[in-house]
Amino acid sequence: MADTLSYDALTQRIDELEQIVSDYRQAEKMQQWQDAGSWQGIVNHAVVGIYRVTHEGRFVLVNPKMAQTFGYGFPEEFLESVSNISELYLHPEDRPPILQEMNDHGFVVGAEAQFRRKDGETIWIRISARVIKEHAKETVYEGFMVDVTDQKQAKYQEHLEELVQMRTAELEDTNMIRKNGQFIPMMVSVQPILDTAERHRGSFAVLTDISKLKEVGLTLKNREKELEIKTKNLEEVNTALRVLLNQRDEDKVELEEKVLHNVKELVIPYLEKLAESLLDGKQKSYIDILTSNLNDIVSPFSMSLSAEYMHLTPSEIHIANLLRQGKTTKEIADFLNISTRTVETHRKNIRKKLGLHSRKANLRTHLLAIQ
Repeated sequence: MADTLSYDALTQRIDELEQIVSDYRQAEKMQQWQDAGSWQGIVNHAVVGIYRVTHEGRFVLVNPKMAQTFGYGFPEEFLESVSNISELYLHPEDRPPILQEMNDHGFVVGAEAQFRRKDGETIWIRISARVIKEHAKETVYEGFMVDVTDQKQAKYQEHLEELVQMRTAELEDTNMIRKNGQFIPMMVSVQPILDTAERHRGSFAVLTDISKLKEVGLTLKNREKELEIKTKNLEEVNTALRVLLNQRDEDKVELEEKVLHNVKELVIPYLEKLAESLLDGKQKSYIDILTSNLNDIVSPFSMSLSAEYMHLTPSEIHIANLLRQGKTTKEIADFLNISTRTVETHRKNIRKKLGLHSRKANLRTHLLAIQ
């Protein structure tokens, strides 16, 4: 026969079972609290707006990011200030289509609409949400709201620039016709007109008469062509001048060579023969001077003397030339039919002008050094 428990033992056993059940329920409640705390932490620290709203539009929950997105400091301030989500829509009629999609499919992803912040600024919001049908309660919607204003503006600006470039390229240089049939070149600047959904609704343009600009541009082009032609002609003239200068130098050298050759071959030999004939001393002096002068003509002496000592008089140059040939003062006086004193005076002036006045340098030696 099985052992039976006494009343006290049975009562103790029941108390133990009740304690076990109580401990289990306490542990279950603690786990729920921990789960709730973890979920709440995720919501509070999320980088996107999280919300829960009823079908009628009353907010049940918003996280801090949601409040900040709409210009409020805390979720409590948001809930106290916004009584219905429709107040936030820039166009309240945008909400029903979003609700309809959620009711039909149970969720919506990436729906976009324009909203109004606390300070009145308009922003673009991208919505992703789902439907939650609670048991005995009303239907609620929970999801995310992300501010995409910067992205929309960048896309809008890019779209706008594309339209402007396209239309400007089509109409930038357009000819229009006056009433009298005259063509007018026009510059057309086009701006598109878009609605709030960025749908193209038309364009407006600014027309500018560029007739004068066209004329100026044509004149500039013609002048550029003329300048190119003149520049080319000038280059050709410069080339021709260089050729002529080179030819002139060659002709000069050729002429000098001919003169030198003719003097050496056609004049000097006959003077030498004449000097060997029966002549008196004075006639021979004339022959010697003539020969020397001809040699000087074809030598650089006279040119060097004149170039370096332009301050000498013609008489002084003549006497310097005779001194260089080795003539004495008396011979020079007899040859020029002047007194020896005059020759001495010229010699002193030559020494002074050549910088030899206070020096014991030989005048003839100095003159011979001038080449």
